[in-house]
Amino acid sequence: MSIDENIRHLEAQKDMLEFALKSHEENKKVLNQNLQELESKLFKLRRLAKSLRNDLYSTNENISESIIYKRLTIESELNNLNSLKNNIMTQKMELMKLSKQWEDYLKEKSTLPSNKFTGLDIKKIELLRSYFVNNLKLYGYKSVINLNTVEISLESYLPVIEGFDMKFDSSASDNIRAIWAFTMALMQTSFSMRGNHPSILLFDEPDQHSIIINDMEQLFKSIIILGRTCQVIIAITVKDSDTRQAVGRLSTDAYKLIKVPNKAFARLE
Repeated sequence: MSIDENIRHLEAQKDMLEFALKSHEENKKVLNQNLQELESKLFKLRRLAKSLRNDLYSTNENISESIIYKRLTIESELNNLNSLKNNIMTQKMELMKLSKQWEDYLKEKSTLPSNKFTGLDIKKIELLRSYFVNNLKLYGYKSVINLNTVEISLESYLPVIEGFDMKFDSSASDNIRAIWAFTMALMQTSFSMRGNHPSILLFDEPDQHSIIINDMEQLFKSIIILGRTCQVIIAITVKDSDTRQAVGRLSTDAYKLIKVPNKAFARLE
């Protein structure tokens, strides 16, 4: 057998042994319970036998130790049965209460949508996909020829293609573009649907992996279009003239530029 077959065989043997062990433990538990019950009955019978022997040799005919013991035993059993009866009634009331709660839960469950999504949920997901795909086109995403195949997973709410995560088919630079597109789409969807987005975004070095400067400029413009409804912070290292020119072409009224001449984090002297 191959290594994988050996592993599967050993795992099957392990499962069988675990099942057998569990079965033996349950049998042992039942046997212990039966043993305790038998020991209790044996103890009572021994006491009764002792009382009967005492009666045989007793000179007082008016008092029978065995009868007294038997009566006490019966009274004890009656008390136990009454206690059991009360316990059963208490448990019955609790079960009736739980049954009513379960009935209410089933009624509430029947009012839920069969596919766990409401119509509004589906609308939000569709809008998220629409914004995401439009952003991909705007930012120059090229790893997928037909962007109509892009979907939003109903399990993870992340973009997928034919059920697989988009990043597996994306180049390094397109993976950055997809991050831009999805991050922006989340906030755009929230604005359109009056969602709970905090209206704050932070992009750290968005020009990684030799991103084409025109695509990054489109990112800047799409952020500016949002206006003052949100706060977007972009930390970027201006390494070449193209990046400097892209920033320079933006309207100075639309953003605030904070230059850090040296290192942003430095040792305190």
